Amino acid sequence: MDKSSKAVDEALKRLREVEAALTASKPLTNERAMLAFAVVGAEREYRAALRAERKPRADCSRCKRRLKPGQPMVWQWRHGRSVPLCLRCHRTKHKGVYAGRLAESDQRPCEVCARPMYLDGFRWVTSRQPLTCSYQCNYRRKLKHQLARKRVEHATVACVVCGEMFTQRRRDAQTCGNRCRQKLFRRNHVPKPAVTARRRSAPPQP
Repeated sequence: MDKSSKAVDEALKRLREVEAALTASKPLTNERAMLAFAVVGAEREYRAALRAERKPRADCSRCKRRLKPGQPMVWQWRHGRSVPLCLRCHRTKHKGVYAGRLAESDQRPCEVCARPMYLDGFRWVTSRQPLTCSYQCNYRRKLKHQLARKRVEHATVACVVCGEMFTQRRRDAQTCGNRCRQKLFRRNHVPKPAVTARRRSAPPQP
């Protein structure tokens, strides 16, 4: 087990301890309020450790068993959210109709690690189907899309001031350098003449 996996296990252990203490605390007390803030901090540390972990971690929400890399899993829509399950727990829950239910479910691979995923109970009108198998894969998918969105195709255009051709570093670049940029700024921002305030005439004396 590498250091990143150990850090995730320690953060998860800390999160479960704080959640257990929050459940055992008395309601409407200062201790419960402090534990609620501690749970938020522990969740933040746990997600940070997950982002730093190299291998994606997919756990069954029912038996808490960790799935091996490449092992098929089931995403089930339950109570308004997506719940990950292993095939064994899904088979135990749907004993009589397991084969037919799994065959009728949509199947797709994870967009990052290509893990086989079965989508059970999802409707394209009422629920959004998951695209990845774990938090790490979802985070890496978001990073990939952000980098692709920020990538700029450098085009060669003419400077609006001197007419010289240059390669854009930004999509809205109009000038070839600092000198032309300053000229364009001074051209577009002509200083307005100062307006002097009129002196009010003295009120007439009675």
